[in-house]
This record gives sequence, C-alpha cells and structure tokens, in this order.
Amino acid sequence: MSNNTTQTVTNQATWQSSAASVATVSSTGFVTAVTAGEVDIRATFQSVMGSAHVTVRVPTPVTVTVCGTVKEQGTTIRLSDATVIAKGTA
Repeated sequence: MSNNTTQTVTNQATWQSSAASVATVSSTGFVTAVTAGEVDIRATFQSVMGSAHVTVRVPTPVTVTVCGTVKEQGTTIRLSDATVIAKGTA
C-alpha cells in the first residue's frame, strides 16, 4: 500500500496455475497436487503480481501390517488395539 500499511487480499486476488495437470489453485489460493511435476502458481491483485514455484513429488508408498487376531471374516478391530508395523517412509 502507498501509506506503508498492509492488507490481506488473498480472496480478492486472481489465482493461476501454469500447469493444471500438475497442480490446481482455488480462487482462495489453496493449491491441490494432481500429479508429479513442477508448476508456477501466480496471484494477481490490481497491478501487483506474485508467484511461487511448486514441485509436486510422488509420495513413497508405505506398507502397513496389522498384527492382531481376527476371529472371523468381517470382524472390525480398532488399530489402537493392535500393533502396527510400518515399512517405508512417510
């Protein structure tokens, strides 16, 4: 602002993604990953423009093994009642 004050204009800005196939951006600036890749997110308010470069990565798969006793098919158990062993990185 010309008088050295600040103003939040997130909801009034115009948002754009340079590659919607990689990530989309909502009208309020929330970015949603679609697939791995790189994308530039731009916000414009009046004559001011800002941008951020975003890299979307594919998460590393994690295998979860539940160690517990299930007596019959269709039985539901809470994971807090069993030991969970995770392999991989999250």
